[in-house]
Amino acid sequence: MTDNVQKHPTLETRRLLLPPIAATDAEALFSIFGDAEAMRFMDCPVSQNVGDTLGVIERWMFVFPEWHATWAIVLRQTGGLIGMINYHHRDPWNRHVEVGYALARRHWRQGLTSEALGAVLAHCFETLGSNRVEATIHPENHAAARLAERFGFRCEGGPLRQRKLVAGEYRDVMIYGLLRQEWLFRQAALAQAASPAPHRESAPPPAGDRPSAGLLRAD
Repeated sequence: MTDNVQKHPTLETRRLLLPPIAATDAEALFSIFGDAEAMRFMDCPVSQNVGDTLGVIERWMFVFPEWHATWAIVLRQTGGLIGMINYHHRDPWNRHVEVGYALARRHWRQGLTSEALGAVLAHCFETLGSNRVEATIHPENHAAARLAERFGFRCEGGPLRQRKLVAGEYRDVMIYGLLRQEWLFRQAALAQAASPAPHRESAPPPAGDRPSAGLLRAD
């Protein structure tokens, strides 16, 4: 494992561990990067073999941590690698960064991407001090757009025509952005919603208008 990898912390959620990606993850990640459907909207070509996937990982690991970090998405219960998530194109001076991810198809629609993304967003805003996180999303990737919007991202423009070149094909993207103040507001709202509402017993109602014994009204 390189020094670059060692500088990134392992992130944790209720069901997941997110350790820094390593070369030894290539075979497991190939099950995703070699799947054309899972890679349909990714900005790198489908891997034809494990060596292709290893090459992608090695490129990630060569980038300075100030600009890029990639984590494996690992199930706590089984220890199995089921995806990857990263930040990239980080601009420390202007305090913005972009995020991306890929997940094995058998684990779609289980809320796992949401868990991983929440952990990485917290890292970007709270640890890296980012003021803005961006995501570039293919116009047809409706699932990714819905996920971004659930976190408070706003669609700010697009399609940006022929923004990315993937396997010799130009692709359009939509751009989404989330600001630190929006993230903090959402976290505060979630914390408040998770806290039990205080209950107190009301003053006794007038005679002849009493509820059944043992019932309380929540004010």
